[in-house]
Amino acid sequence: MILSFDPAAHIYRVDGRVVDSVSQIAQGFQYKNEPLFIDTRWYKASGTNRGSSVHEQVEMINLGVLSPRDFAGSAHESYINAYGSFLADTGFKAEFAEILVYHPQLDFCGTVDAIGKRDGMDLVTDLKTGSPERWHALQVNAYRLAIRDNPYLYRLTEHTDGNGAFICEAFANPYFGKSLPMRVLYLRKTGRYAFVSDHKGESFDSPTFEATWIGATYLRNWRNAA
Repeated sequence: MILSFDPAAHIYRVDGRVVDSVSQIAQGFQYKNEPLFIDTRWYKASGTNRGSSVHEQVEMINLGVLSPRDFAGSAHESYINAYGSFLADTGFKAEFAEILVYHPQLDFCGTVDAIGKRDGMDLVTDLKTGSPERWHALQVNAYRLAIRDNPYLYRLTEHTDGNGAFICEAFANPYFGKSLPMRVLYLRKTGRYAFVSDHKGESFDSPTFEATWIGATYLRNWRNAA
């Protein structure tokens, strides 16, 4: 199986076939003409651009290429300061950063910000620079399922398919068969952070979130088969 990813168009392909991402599936549902999971009507380009920039900078920190102090004076310095405080306070260490995942049965792809250790515990971690939303719990559950159920993880290489997509390298998944704990890290403009395992008191481990995500993929398949 060959996985490729076009970051500019945000398109995943498996053996040349376009495969939905987690966010694309979540954006595809409405109830009574209202978005069910993700309401993008309130999203601003500035927030999206900020999130992309901070993610790139955090990746460089997680890979050990740069440190938080290297971003002093940058446009998003306060968010990176928040990440530096998070690392110092928790001892979190990213084992893998910006890892691509694919679920072979539910047929979706995604990019996990980090799988890391805190106090000896492996954690699926997603990073946000915006406000908490309930669908974030679905997102980390989707990532956990893909990590648990595929014996491979994937990383981008420098090789392209000639159409703007990068070919991914598969490697053995050390977490295969394991249901890892999930966290979302919210970085604030104030330089503070919140590292959470729930949304408004509802644990990410609630069976509701995993079942809802699996159901969403089944409904997507139903719609596509019509």
